[in-house]
Amino acid sequence: MKLAIDIGGTYLRSALIKKTKLYNFKKQKIERNKKKLLLQITEAISSLNSWKINSIHISAPGPLEGGIIKNTPNIPLKNFDLKEYVEKIFHKKVFIENDAKCAALAELYFGCKKSNFIYITIGTGIGGGIIINKKLYRGQGFAGEWGHINSEKNKDFEKIWQENRTDFNKASIKQTKIISYNIGKLIALLINIFDPEIVIIGGGIKKAGNKFLNEIKNITYSSLFIPRRTPIKFSQFNEPSLIGASLLS
Repeated sequence: MKLAIDIGGTYLRSALIKKTKLYNFKKQKIERNKKKLLLQITEAISSLNSWKINSIHISAPGPLEGGIIKNTPNIPLKNFDLKEYVEKIFHKKVFIENDAKCAALAELYFGCKKSNFIYITIGTGIGGGIIINKKLYRGQGFAGEWGHINSEKNKDFEKIWQENRTDFNKASIKQTKIISYNIGKLIALLINIFDPEIVIIGGGIKKAGNKFLNEIKNITYSSLFIPRRTPIKFSQFNEPSLIGASLLS
């Protein structure tokens, strides 16, 4: 059993995890004040902590380096050493990784189980994980931050997504077209670069459903250079970052 927490851009999730099974799962809105957020994190860990838990596993927004949350735009913990902070309080080993990379690990071991694939998370922001030869590719530490590639009008993909995201049951045709176009173009870019076996999409965008996924596929496939229609699917997991965090070692 592993103790894992996922610090998202909107929600903090926590659970005890055994493989893909979650126990004592809790989801709460993220505090927007640094002191309150740190208290929220430690309280979430304390509620699950016991003598049987030997380590703490954390999924957090990136970029991350050595347990330090760098210039993440969506939570008030910039340039903060979260690993050291939690270890000092709980006196247990802490493993911490970018949330999208954690989700990619969940897919590698329990989901699609492919050797080479791309994971894209689209929720509060846009991020990703890259699996090459069954291993998480980190580059020099920050690989997968493609939400911040410029798309058009000097705006990056994450900015365009945040300006147009909505309840898809109420979304205008214009909003839907803007989102599907830009996500489709981003996926085509990644497929042309990496030529993966499959692309997995996770995050809040899953609520948009298969009709929207098909629109993304149409844009992607019409924008590809390589002669292959790479499969594009939603993640089967509701909490992939939590599951993936529990796999960190």
